[in-house]
Formats: sequence, structure tokens, C-alpha cells
Amino acid sequence: MTVEGVFERFISLSGLSEAQAAQWSALVSECTAAIRSRLREDCDENANSAVLEGAAAAMALWRRCAVMDARDRVNSFKAGDVTISAKASADSAYNVYLQALAACGTLLSEEGFVFGRVESLCTEN
Repeated sequence: MTVEGVFERFISLSGLSEAQAAQWSALVSECTAAIRSRLREDCDENANSAVLEGAAAAMALWRRCAVMDARDRVNSFKAGDVTISAKASADSAYNVYLQALAACGTLLSEEGFVFGRVESLCTEN
């Protein structure tokens, strides 16, 4: 998985030109690092680069859409009897990201909160 490969996938997913996507290159690098940090120890990154690059690009798309949605903050417009509403693009991008993660299968370690238990190391005499 390379940042360049993720960037190309990001361009493809976002529909942006290379020049337009250039402003998001730091985000793409961050998402590449985030996916790489979740790789399981037994994952062959080179053999699975296509699916991993897809997940990192989908993460970057989702985060870009969230930023754009936050900037725009216009979800609907009404003029007289006509109302135009748009579902937030971040919601759709998040679904793309979840599908890309699912495609990674067992290549990535789990993230998030995990319930567990702690056993006492002390024994009574």
C-alpha cells in the first residue's frame, strides 16, 4: 500500500481532478497511516495493497465529505412551494468506507471499545 496508490483511488472515488484533490493530500496520507496502523501482524501489506488502498481512500473520501458538509451546512432550500433537500454526502461516504473495511476481512485489527474482564492476581492464603 502506497500513499500514491491511495491518492489515485481517492481521485477515482471523489470525482475530483488531480489538481482539486491535491489540497486533500495530507488527509490521504493520514488515512493511509491510519489503515496501516490497524494491520494485523500476519497481514502481507504488498499482497493485499489493492484492498487496503481502497479502504484508506474510502476513509479519506468519508472524512473529506464530513469536512465539506460541515463547511456547507445547507441541507435544504425552500422557495415558495418547492423544497430541495439533500442527504449529507458524509453519510453515503461513510457507507462506502464501511464496505471497504468489510472487504479487508481479517487483514485489520479491531478498533473501538472492547468489553473484557480483569482477573485478580492475588490469591488468598
